[in-house]
Amino acid sequence: MLNNLIDATTEFNANGVYNIDMQGWDYAVVNIITPAAAVSFNATNDANSKTGIGDGNARTAINWQPVSLTNIATGTGVTSTAVTGNFKLNVGARFLQLSGTTAVKVLINLSQIQ
Repeated sequence: MLNNLIDATTEFNANGVYNIDMQGWDYAVVNIITPAAAVSFNATNDANSKTGIGDGNARTAINWQPVSLTNIATGTGVTSTAVTGNFKLNVGARFLQLSGTTAVKVLINLSQIQ
């Protein structure tokens, strides 16, 4: 299994949003620690690319829609959280967005089953 741990705390707290390209990953576990308010989970496949120019990326992506992540502790699907927890996403869309507030820590562990 291949893993990549991303500490998104600084960018998330500075911008109130963090977008990530999930292409090539099988699932992600998002660890939100002590959020100041609700953090929303959104996804899109729309990279806002320009035909013949480029493929787009997580920063240019548009048309975000709520996506359900599974709270690992409870097994419940959620589209946002205002509490500390680990939330798993089985990748279905190309991009994942966390938005809405600040948090003590925001970690994203990407995994690829080989």
